[in-house]
This record gives sequence, C-alpha cells and structure tokens, in this order.
Amino acid sequence: MQTDFDDDGLRWVRKTRSLPKIKTHIAPRSCSKPWHEMQLDKQGRVFICGCNGWLPYPVGYITDFENIDQIYQSHNAKIIQQTIIDGTYEFCDTKHCPVTTENCIENFPPRYFMEIGIDESCNLSCPSCRKQVIFNDNGDIYNQRLEWISCINNWIYKSPGKQFLLSIGSDGEPFASPLYLNFLKNSSNYKNVKYNIRTNGTLIKRHIDSLNILPNLEIIDLSIDAASKDVYENVRKPGKWNNLVENIDYLIEAQKKYKFRMEATFVIQKTNIGDILKFIDFCQDRNITPRFHLLQNWGSFDNFDEQCVHRSTDKFYDQFLEIISTKKFQSLQVGWAANYDNK
Repeated sequence: MQTDFDDDGLRWVRKTRSLPKIKTHIAPRSCSKPWHEMQLDKQGRVFICGCNGWLPYPVGYITDFENIDQIYQSHNAKIIQQTIIDGTYEFCDTKHCPVTTENCIENFPPRYFMEIGIDESCNLSCPSCRKQVIFNDNGDIYNQRLEWISCINNWIYKSPGKQFLLSIGSDGEPFASPLYLNFLKNSSNYKNVKYNIRTNGTLIKRHIDSLNILPNLEIIDLSIDAASKDVYENVRKPGKWNNLVENIDYLIEAQKKYKFRMEATFVIQKTNIGDILKFIDFCQDRNITPRFHLLQNWGSFDNFDEQCVHRSTDKFYDQFLEIISTKKFQSLQVGWAANYDNK
C-alpha cells in the first residue's frame, strides 16, 4: 500500500547529506525525469528518477502499481513533480544530480527509462564491490523478486503504445542472475523495448544469442577495471582475462550486424592505477567508449581509504594527477576531473 512521505525520513536525508529544503539556484522545470524515468531497487521500491541517489525518496513499491501510468500519477509522484514545477526541488540531492549544470529536459517525446536493480547476483566478487559471490536462485527472496519481475513485464505488456529503454545490471550480473535471465527472455518478445545492458562480460557468449536481445540492444556497458591479465585477475576475481577478451571479440562481431554501442567502465583504485592509460588504448583499438569512475565505498574494503588514489592524502595522488593530466586522458572529458579530491 502506498503511504505519504515520512517527515522524519525527509529530515534525516537532508541532514546526513547537508541538503537545504529549498534549492533556490535551479530554474523551475529544469528536469523532466520524474515524468518518464524510474529506478527499481532490491527492496522493491520505485523511484521516479533514473538514479535513486539523486532523488532518494520512493513513491511506492513495485507491487503497488498495476501499470506505468499509476506510478507517475500516484500521490507521492505528484508531490515530487510539483517541486520540480515550482523550482524548489525539495526531494532532490542536487549536490550529485547534474540538474545544476545540465539541461535535464527532453524536448522530444520521451521513452520510459527503467533502471532495474532488483538482484545483486553475480559470478564475480570484485574487491571494489563485494566480499563474496552472491547468487539468488531460490527461497523467499527469490520468489518475491520473481513476483516483481512479473509486475514489470505486466507494465510493459499493458503499454503497447509506449516505448521503453530498460537498463539492467547496475547491481549485479544480468547473465549470471536467474531472475534477470527470466526477465530478458520474456521482455525480448515485446516490440517496444530497447536494452542498455551492464555486464562484466564473462558470460556473453553463453547466453546473449539464446535470449534474442541483440536486435533490440542499444548499449552494452562492460565493467572491466583493467587492461592487462595480471591486474584484471586481481580486481575482477575470479574472472579470467582470456575469457573476457574472447567475449568482447564475440560482441565486436555481433556489433557489425546489430549496430549497438559498446562502452567500458574502469573504477580507479590503487590496484589498477597503472592500467588507466592502457585501458584507453584497449578500448579505442576496439571502437569501445571508455568511461572512468572514482572508487566508492560499498563496504567491501576493510581498508577503503588506502585504495583511494584520487585523494590528496594518498601516496599515489601525484601519480594519479599526472595520469589524468595527460592529453590522452583529458581528451575523454571525464566529468569529475575538476573535483576528484572527494574526501
């Protein structure tokens, strides 16, 4: 059942993030996301923004809604939308959301963008992300999430006149998750669906053809974090470099027919700092767009501070500065380069 926003919860988020209630530096209606974007998380919550870090207040739970229109016309959604219309942005974390520097309005008829992050199952246990392999394939949690999958499929089925871009894999590995494999197999039957798949790239050859998603694949984003065998097998455990490269080569061949975009991400940390520039070469040699991210603390490191080479107190900070100052790196126009010392 949907409920009104919890005032205590609002105050807690504002206090912990040092957010003012009213943001006066943003023009009214500078964002259209709460009318056509959403994120679904592993607690079954629905956020009407593509990132729940930018708009950290859910409008309800997946099972509350029978169709897409109910989500955006719900009581809580209308409260959030009104704060965009009047320019207060009361529920938004504008310290991290790009609305302060970018136009977040889509002037063309928008698709419904759905960031699906309901299952953290993955065949790798990368030190930057988790301490062990997580795999959900039975039990109460699995059955509950199967119900969510059914609801999401039903939303799409009931909306043949709407277009959807489904982003899958922000929380785990789509090709290792029985839940996501189930969802991909069923949703690929809909003509109004496109995919943005985030994957570690190790299971592509095993699954992607049988799922029949290649014709509707728009973007595939490979999480790699390395450009050499030794570094990769340290930061992407228990992944094998040769297997990754085989899967990437397979995608490159498929791209010739299906014309999807390929991107690859690299989370900068102490272990892989020496591979940063090599990674750019690795990607550009394969017509892959490289993306870099700063390390975030997900609780997987016991010594997180020692891994953060982007902090001015770190002994590798000068090396980090030298690398990101190179012409090769600067040509990528990485958005955080001007504010990398996040203490």
